[in-house]
Amino acid sequence: MRGVRPDFLIVGSQKAGTTTVHRALEAHPAVWMPPDKDLNVFNHAARYADAARIYQRAFESAPPGALRGETSPAYLVDPRAPERIRRALPEVKLIVLIREPIARALSQYWDSRRWLAIDRPFEDLVRPPLSAVWRAGAPGYVSRGCYALYIERYLALFDRAQICVLQFEHLRRDPAAFWGRLFDFLGVAAVPVPPAAHNRRSVFDNPAYRAVFARPALNRWLPPGARRLLRRGPRVPFARPPLDPAAREALLRFYAPWNRRLESLLGRELGWPGPSAR
Repeated sequence: MRGVRPDFLIVGSQKAGTTTVHRALEAHPAVWMPPDKDLNVFNHAARYADAARIYQRAFESAPPGALRGETSPAYLVDPRAPERIRRALPEVKLIVLIREPIARALSQYWDSRRWLAIDRPFEDLVRPPLSAVWRAGAPGYVSRGCYALYIERYLALFDRAQICVLQFEHLRRDPAAFWGRLFDFLGVAAVPVPPAAHNRRSVFDNPAYRAVFARPALNRWLPPGARRLLRRGPRVPFARPPLDPAAREALLRFYAPWNRRLESLLGRELGWPGPSAR
């Protein structure tokens, strides 16, 4: 690919801290990030064909010598993205953010539920048999958490030294080590990073919205315009209900081999919960 190119890509995962990392790097004096996430150059054929122009516009204001990066979490799961990235950017650095897969799935689900974009309870969407196959256009609540499958695709095409895998949990528990590892990987000076402002769960505070939010099946009968009209008024905190224990156990059992496979790939323990012994 000719023209201005990114030096690094944040390729995923959705709901694993990509916005927090994007904003922190945006504030770093040696890094330039486009104001908007999700350029999605490598997971859409038309945008891939127009990659040179898209990156030229995204980085036209970058100061000389700044590291250029972009964030598109869809790159991790889309099977077309790794090969396209390798062809266009063979020396690029890749940042992968991962999060305990059930927590990640729940975060994605409740974000969709908050925007009235879903019509079923979470438990209905994760009934066995569960699949690790991500499909374009589908939410991928379960499949997005099978990280080993996606990271293996990148390892087959890129040198391991080009890939940095960071855990969302470490961002919360030990932010200094998290940011230190990221800055070291990028080869930029460590700078103070304000505490991460993690997304607070909230819902809109109006009766009609709350009625639909509480009964997602109603969304089947509401056109998109009506849903937009309901999403108004002040927001108030929301505590999501606990996950049904049977659904949690089924997910734990499904993810257990994928998590072990990921630990083997990374050479470290993840500290994520496993299924109960039987």
